[in-house]
This record gives sequence, C-alpha cells and structure tokens, in this order.
Amino acid sequence: MAKKIVFLLGSANISGGTYVILQHALFLKNAGFDVRIALVFMTLDELKALKNASACWHPAIKELEFIHIKDAAHYQFDVAIYTWWAILFSFAKIKANTAIYFVQSIESRFYAKELTFLRDVVDRTYQLGLPVITEAVWIQKYLQHHYQNSCELVRNGILKTVYTEQGEVYAEKSLQQLRILVEGPVDLIFKNVARTVELCKQAKVGEVWLLTSSKVESYPGVDRVFSQVSIQDVPKIYRSCDVLVKLSYVEGMFGPPLEMFHCGGTAIVYDVTGFDEYIEHDVNALVAKTNDEEAVIRYLQALHQDRNLLERLIAGAKQTATNWIDWQHASQDFANAIEKIASHPVSNRDAVLANVKTYLQEHLDVTFKKSGKQCLPAVPLYQSGYYALHVPLVIGENIFSVHFGKLYKVFKIIKVELSSENGTMATGDTEIKEQGIIENNQGNFVCLTQEAGFNFNFKIRLLQPHKKPQLSLKIEFTPIQVAENEGVSA
Repeated sequence: MAKKIVFLLGSANISGGTYVILQHALFLKNAGFDVRIALVFMTLDELKALKNASACWHPAIKELEFIHIKDAAHYQFDVAIYTWWAILFSFAKIKANTAIYFVQSIESRFYAKELTFLRDVVDRTYQLGLPVITEAVWIQKYLQHHYQNSCELVRNGILKTVYTEQGEVYAEKSLQQLRILVEGPVDLIFKNVARTVELCKQAKVGEVWLLTSSKVESYPGVDRVFSQVSIQDVPKIYRSCDVLVKLSYVEGMFGPPLEMFHCGGTAIVYDVTGFDEYIEHDVNALVAKTNDEEAVIRYLQALHQDRNLLERLIAGAKQTATNWIDWQHASQDFANAIEKIASHPVSNRDAVLANVKTYLQEHLDVTFKKSGKQCLPAVPLYQSGYYALHVPLVIGENIFSVHFGKLYKVFKIIKVELSSENGTMATGDTEIKEQGIIENNQGNFVCLTQEAGFNFNFKIRLLQPHKKPQLSLKIEFTPIQVAENEGVSA
C-alpha cells in the first residue's frame, strides 16, 4: 500500500488549483499517510511568510510538511504527484515508485493562441506516459482521445460545514436591486475579470463586488473588493450576494459557482469547458455562449426584474448543492485512485525520464539554439496604457530555469532595447531579481511578471497611453555556463 506521498507544487499561494491540491493532501495526512509538499518555484522563506500571515488562506499550509525541491533527493517516496506542467521538468529530482500527473485543466489553453511554442511545450507533457488523475469528465475524455492516457476521474468536493446558506454576511441582500459577485484573479486574461465587471456595470441592476486572489485594494467599476480572503471568510461574501457572474474562457471544473450554490445564490457563466459538470441552464443558473455579452446583460436584467426567476434558479442551485459530494468523500476517491494506479503501474521511471528527454528537453534545446536576439510584436493588455511583450524564454535560476547540462546555458543578465516608430524608448542592462521585479536604469519598466514557465510579460507604461505605437523588443543574452554533469532542474 502506498504510504509515502509527495505532491509537487509550484507555490502555496492562493489559487483554485492549489486549494484542491491542499484539500486532498490534508485528507491523506489525516488518514494516516506520510504526506509532504515539495515546492518547486517558491522558497521556504516565502512559505514561512505566507504561513505567518494574519489571514493564512488555507489551514493545510500550517498543518502539512513542506520541503523544497532541492532537498527532495534525500527522500524515497511511494508516490509522487505532479500538479502542474512546468513541474515535470523536475522529474529527475524525485525518487518515487509511482508517478502520477494530476491534471486540473488542459493547461496549454491558459496561453494565447499565438504563443504556439509555449502551448506546444505544455501539450508535450501529456505525452510522457504518466497515469493521470483528473477532476472533470471533459478532461478525462480529451486526454484519452488525444493522448491515450490512463485517466482516473475524481470530482472535487466541497466543505459542507463551511459553505452553508445560513451564517454571517457582510451585508444583507436587498429586494430592490441585485448584488453581483465577480470572482477571479484580475491579471489572468483568460479569467476575463475586467470585461466581466464592465458588463455587470452596463446592466445597471445593482452593486458589483469582486472576490479575487490578486492583491488589490480597489478595482475600476467595483463597489467592494475582497482580496486574498481566507476560506472561512469566503462564505460570508457569497451569502451577501444574489448572483455570481463568472465568464472565464478556460476552466477545468470551476468551484466558485458550486460554492455559491451552497450559500444560497445562483450564477451566470459562459459555456466554458467543464461548466456542465454541475450547471444546468435555466435550472440552477444561466449559461451564455462564450462572448455573447448581450446575453449576459440580458440575464442580469432578467434576474433583477423577475424575482420569481431568481428564486427558481436559487432553488435549483440548492438541490444541486444537496446532491454534491463533500471533500471527505472526494478525497477518499482520490486516495482510492492513487492506490489503484500504484497497484497496477502503467509506466516506469526510466521510460518517463526518456520521454522527458525526447518530448521536453530536446525540443527546448532545438528551440533555444536559435536564441540570441529576438524582435517580437507587442500584444496589448486589457489595462489601458500597458503592453505585454511575450518572450518565450527560460530566464533566471531563481524564477524558472531548465538546465540541459552541456547542451544548454542559463541566461541571467539581459540587455533590453525597446523601440517604437518614434525611436528607442528604453535601453539598458537588466537583471531578473528573485521576486520577479525588473530594474531598468531608464526607469521605464515597472514590473516583470511570470505567468508560467517560459511566458514572461514585460509591462511598460507609455508616456502617452492613448497612442498605440507599434513596439518591438530586442534582447541580448549574457549566458552563464552550466556544469556538464548537471541534470534537469527547475
């Protein structure tokens, strides 16, 4: 029986996917398993700061044992569970009898269609031959059809004692107007938060609140912001609102509408992948075709004008909530899936390592041999006055790097030249800092954000944001040699 389990996690910062992972890990620990979380892109000092925060967002962060990926070689595990595509570059660092890929979405869809290189790298992780556990029927079918993956289905549960209709609220509901809740990180374009807020304001049916994992104190068009809230406080927000409007472009099986159902509300969503795991149009929620913004506004106005419709959908949502499993049962199913896979292995470590080399390392090596100087078009961000220049690079050992021994070099210092039709706007040597902040001696770069893996956004504020110049970015790399005996690391 598999008893020593490690979950490989990018970071313990607040997100829906991390929430699911921590729920399963905490259950397994309490059930008697020896469970560790290996952090790949987060330091133990950063974890300590998160753990000591006044409102630590998940109790598992204080109860589970965390190690850093660099120390993982000292352990021998029965099962290693890889929870994000980029973590698979650390496969060689983990010694485990069984490896499992926990897939919560088809993660290549997180990135814009023009980022073909990045999307291809993500999709290659589904070709490694790893057995999969997933949370949604559509993901299971997709992986089985496209990659012939062995794929166990384990639906997410819900904390039935936390997400309840009765309990504290931040404000009482009104019969005169709706109170709308928008949920999601504001800086991930595929979550579509900015446009969702705008549509809610256009409907003119009541207050708009925002629940977000992003660290923000205010947001345009929003009456009240709840940022990085602990699990225990989230239900108070749901109970205060009539309807959750969540218009994501990519989801696995999203949890917030289901949580809203448990707290006495309903939802408006796009027909995004995974919505039909529990949402039924005109039964427990309203579903619009993706990008049918007029329908979203029409639905909001209908809920405002017709209280009977609102109450009928809320009643349907309550029935859905009643029938849904709790985390105890969901995580027991997860434990059963682990045991099933460990008892009947479909792959071995050497075969997966060979596939990592074939599908990931060699592919990247061929790509980056062409690196040196690049000129890339600017892609407008949703925020006025900002532009993102998508650069498919592996930059900085402290942020994310992949070492291929003598085949590859790590780039730490870069020379940046930003140009427009009016001439060079900024130039200078820049160094990637551990926290992802970029310092430029011209002062024009505000921030460097790592969305994931190789996709870095250089954000710049233009002096005249109402003008939309054509920008290009030239980057000169200063390589740092990696020892020939160094293996894959991230």
